[in-house]
Amino acid sequence: MSEIRFIVDSSTLSNFARAGYLNLLKTLFYAGLLTTSDVIEEIERGSEKYPELRTVINEQNLWLKVVDELTEEEQSLIRNLRITHEEFEEGADASLLAVAKERNLVLITDDRYLKKVAEQEGVKVVGTVEILEEAINKGLIRSAEELKQIVIDMAHLARFRLKDSDLKRLGLSLDL
Repeated sequence: MSEIRFIVDSSTLSNFARAGYLNLLKTLFYAGLLTTSDVIEEIERGSEKYPELRTVINEQNLWLKVVDELTEEEQSLIRNLRITHEEFEEGADASLLAVAKERNLVLITDDRYLKKVAEQEGVKVVGTVEILEEAINKGLIRSAEELKQIVIDMAHLARFRLKDSDLKRLGLSLDL
């Protein structure tokens, strides 16, 4: 995988960073991930409360590539998304979706509304569950206990909880 085919949102980066598993993302997506400057701004604001997010900011232009210049088509799509979706008036979601759609990238997010709109726009979406499944398939997560610890750390440190159906999908019991 030499070219970057994925774009990631702030919540996914934040969840992995706050739980201490940013290296898992870096290993899986060794070619790097794209994001937008809007996402970096969200992460910077969040780092005031959660200093562990500085690790994400430190990855800018190394493994995490920031899309600095948007095409006219992307800018137009952002404007349209912000008009048609009240939830996109502020924040990074509109820019993420526009870049993903115009550049034919896979969007990494766990935001339900963003997922829904992205799928309506024909953008492929993956989330934390798919990332964990891929890490298992690649041998980066070697045991059920290791997977369980990651899920527990995400719940406690990042306040990100997988749905019961996602836990089942990963083969974990519901009594975490």
